[in-house]
Amino acid sequence: MKKIILIPILLFCIIAKAQLFDPNPIEIFQKGNISLSLYGAPAFQIIWGNANTDSFPKVKGFSIGTSISYYPFDYFSISLLLNYMQNKSSLFGTTLSQDKKINIYPYFSFSPFSYKKISFDLGWHFGYRKTYQGLTNSASEYFENGLGYGLSFHHIFKKNIGFLNNHLGIQLIYHRIFSFKRITTDVPEFLILLKLGLIYHF
Repeated sequence: MKKIILIPILLFCIIAKAQLFDPNPIEIFQKGNISLSLYGAPAFQIIWGNANTDSFPKVKGFSIGTSISYYPFDYFSISLLLNYMQNKSSLFGTTLSQDKKINIYPYFSFSPFSYKKISFDLGWHFGYRKTYQGLTNSASEYFENGLGYGLSFHHIFKKNIGFLNNHLGIQLIYHRIFSFKRITTDVPEFLILLKLGLIYHF
């Protein structure tokens, strides 16, 4: 569990290194601004050590999402993140499980360092997940909601890329979610939301 938590923290530090306090254009975090983010990634798994990968399940799937943010005040935004995920794991041609998940996540962001790259986030997470177990031929579903909190990293590309200059960048979101309501008992108390995608500021 500790390794799972340390991986996104390490990724966050690598991206932020040497640019943490390099300012973004000040206008993108000012009152009245709107930004749109797009996320997408294939499903994958990490296997440590000299293990026989043929004995591990094969994972296929994807995750896509978007978020929109509005700044009612300077350096303070209201965001809504929507995400859909589905994946399938199989071993020797036999389906082990199939998952489909939808996340709806409104949250607030505050940048205490003005137009620097770090914001602190707080919100409320709603999730729905449906799982099919191939070995037992059974399906289950659960709803969850809970408090989400964490950090976001914003980096705006400053190279000369035409009309996208000082508007297009990347956003890394790392949030921990404490689930208050769960239908099934096999859901971890703490969930992790990790997203890296393109962001455009209007």
